[in-house]
Parts: sequence; C-alpha cells; structure tokens
Amino acid sequence: MIENFEFDEYVSYLRGLAESHVDILHTPAEPHFFRINIEDALDRITALRSPMVILESFEGSFTGPNDDQLYDQLRCGFMILETVKQGDHAAQDLVLKRTRALMRDFISKMRNDKKCRTQPWLQHLKVNSVRYYKVGPLMVDKYGWLCEFSVDTPLNLSLNPAKWQ
Repeated sequence: MIENFEFDEYVSYLRGLAESHVDILHTPAEPHFFRINIEDALDRITALRSPMVILESFEGSFTGPNDDQLYDQLRCGFMILETVKQGDHAAQDLVLKRTRALMRDFISKMRNDKKCRTQPWLQHLKVNSVRYYKVGPLMVDKYGWLCEFSVDTPLNLSLNPAKWQ
C-alpha cells in the first residue's frame, strides 16, 4: 500500500505520457511538456510546441470519516493546449475537439495503467472524479482543456516522538 504520493512521481508520470503519446511526442529538442510555475510560465509557455501539456501542481486536503481513518486527497491537474490563430473560430473549434480527445487519451492511459498496476500511486486514482474545463484564449492564442482528478492516498499521522524535544 502506498502511503505518500510524491510530486516527483506525478511529474515523471505525466511527462512520460507526453513523451509517449503519438500526437504529442515531447522531447527536450521538441518541447511539448511544461510544469506550470506562475513566476516563469508566461515566458516559457511561448517556447512550447503545439499541442502542449502543461502540468499544474497538486493541491490537497485531509479527508476521512474520522481522525483515525484519514486520506490525503490530492487534486491534480494538467492542461492540453494548442495554438490557434486569433479570431479563427473554426480552427478554435477543431482545436477544442482535438485537445479534448488528447485529454481523454491521457485519462484512458492512466485508467489502464491503474489496472495494470504500473504506478503504485495510480491505484488511488479516482477516475470518476475527473472534471475538465475549457481553457482559452490563454496568452491570446492558446485553447484547450484543463483536466483535474483526485488521488486519495491513506494518511498516517501517528506521532513520531523522535521528531520532538
């Protein structure tokens, strides 16, 4: 049983999806993947190739029926975006259709990897928690979808006396 889902596992897994999807194929030479950091996002997002996968940091809360049965409920998210010529509504519609299909491909792969147990943290993925929202225009010419999902891992808050004086 996994007790902690670490940010580096999340980043590594989603980067791997961006590297292996045939319509994205992220590489350092042809970047299509980005970890969003508001401080430098606006500068770096313009260098990404289209379609692009932008990973958001996760947020969380402790949940459970009582203080002895807790879960670390993490809300995770990524955006799949493409660049569209400003004002071209027909192209925007096509991009929304394509990026929604890519988002579904990612969730399908995550669901399959959960079943195949390729990533321990995916055992706690709640596919029925997936929510997605239209994005765009972002930075004038980026359109697509923000996809959010939950990962609920068991939480142990037992006191470690060695940590206290």
